[in-house]
Formats: sequence, structure tokens, C-alpha cells
Amino acid sequence: PNDFFYGGKPYSQDTARKMDEEARQIVDTAYSRILELLRERKTEVDLVAKLLLEKETITHDDIVALIGDRPFQGDAAYKEFITYRRTDK
Repeated sequence: PNDFFYGGKPYSQDTARKMDEEARQIVDTAYSRILELLRERKTEVDLVAKLLLEKETITHDDIVALIGDRPFQGDAAYKEFITYRRTDK
């Protein structure tokens, strides 16, 4: 029996299986997308890897100087962090 209070799951084995299948599909899709991005951006990845071997720690500004700005807008918290960091120098 699925007794939630005694360590059991509050859902059936069938539901657990479906959740696992959905999670696997999400992970597989994300994995395929990241492989595609790495192939598309191989030049940039190589440049960043070489810089990391030289400097070990790099900053946002190092990345922008190396490969340019992001191809998309960051969220508000990211923009605030970058702006704050630049004015804090």
C-alpha cells in the first residue's frame, strides 16, 4: 500500500512510471539541444576553454571581450548583477 505517512509515495506505481518517462524525455531533449549548441558554437567554446586554461577564473567581462554579448537578453536579476558589479569597481 502507498502509505504516505510511513515513507510510501502519495501516488501509484503507474503514475511514478509516467513521471519517470516524462522526466527522461525532458532530460533527453535538453541533452540533445546542448549537444547541438556545443557543435554550433564550437569556436566560441574553444576560445573560452583556452582562456580558462590561461586564467583559471574568468568574468562576464572576459567573456564579452572574447566572444561578444549574449545573443539574447538576460533576465532583470542578471542585468542588475552585471550593472552593480560594473559600478562596484
